[in-house]
Amino acid sequence: MEWLKFAFDTLIIGALALPWLWLFMRMFFQRATSKQDDLKFPLLSLLSEQTRQTVAAVLIIALGYFLGSAVSRISSDFFDDEEILQRGMPTQTSIQQGVYLHEYCDTHSVLEATQLPMGLPQLPGGRVAFCEEEKLDLLHSLAHPSSGDPARVPRLVTEFFSLQESKMLLEGEEKLGRLREFHDQIEILRGATLNGAILFTLSWFGLCALYRAGIDNAESDGKILSGKLRAGKLKIPLKFATYVPAVACLLLGLWEMTQHFAHQHELSGTVSVANPAIGKSAPTPNPYEGHRDPPLAEAVMVLLGVGGLCLRISLADDSPRLFRNICLIAAVLTLIGYGSWWWTEVLYDQQVIHSFPTYIQSSLR
Repeated sequence: MEWLKFAFDTLIIGALALPWLWLFMRMFFQRATSKQDDLKFPLLSLLSEQTRQTVAAVLIIALGYFLGSAVSRISSDFFDDEEILQRGMPTQTSIQQGVYLHEYCDTHSVLEATQLPMGLPQLPGGRVAFCEEEKLDLLHSLAHPSSGDPARVPRLVTEFFSLQESKMLLEGEEKLGRLREFHDQIEILRGATLNGAILFTLSWFGLCALYRAGIDNAESDGKILSGKLRAGKLKIPLKFATYVPAVACLLLGLWEMTQHFAHQHELSGTVSVANPAIGKSAPTPNPYEGHRDPPLAEAVMVLLGVGGLCLRISLADDSPRLFRNICLIAAVLTLIGYGSWWWTEVLYDQQVIHSFPTYIQSSLR
């Protein structure tokens, strides 16, 4: 069972994706047959009962691992996407930047007097390079708000954190159990929050589709929902209002995707390529820079918007109460998961920062 321990976090995230997968199947693939009918798979029905159970267990684990891996990667992109999580909402990079500037650059920081070994970039007094970069960027942005590279300090902090984190995590779970625990909690909370957001969105779209079906059914009686208003007057505005969430999700996803590629083009990296004409290397735009950051979160928003526009549900099969309850529960759990991830990310970054000097000193002995 060692393999199960290795994939435990991924399977947990995959298991938390099953509710929205079930809701997705219920909304988009309802069958006209009775609900009591069993769903049969021709290939599995040819196997014996014991073999069928074994194969089914393997398929469930494979599906859980696939969903967990996909949701984990998409959530990693979503929670570090400044185009989506904007207007002051914390991203993974902004949290790391805030923690690192506070721990290393604050005038009352204990780490200010800590010399960093291994040739890491630092300034006199133990203050690392991004402290001075932050000061210069702040002064430059005040003098020239429309110029400069605002991503310089976040890139320095991210690279600095990656070096420290990789060095610490390579030591194994026995020496750094608490650090590994925070790392696993971040993965699970981040994936759970994205699962909750998808479940909330699908249930919201399902509720809108049910109201559309109610408006269509009320047309035959000449009334809308409450039985007091004539269908001819309010049918079109009310029906249009039920499409607003899906249209907003689709347009926001398309807008964020265009912003993603535009931002990526502006910050495209350069590589040093030898130029025979001048006899030395010259900076050249990296032609594969766009492959480094795929628009995963934006694509999910576009797919959800398209699904919400195409959704049709019959009132005979579902009730608004089911979707309202799921929507409320998913919203509460998503907010709880997001807040928990935020604070766990802060604790994890602080743990990496505070453990790194002690670890380096012990490794040099």
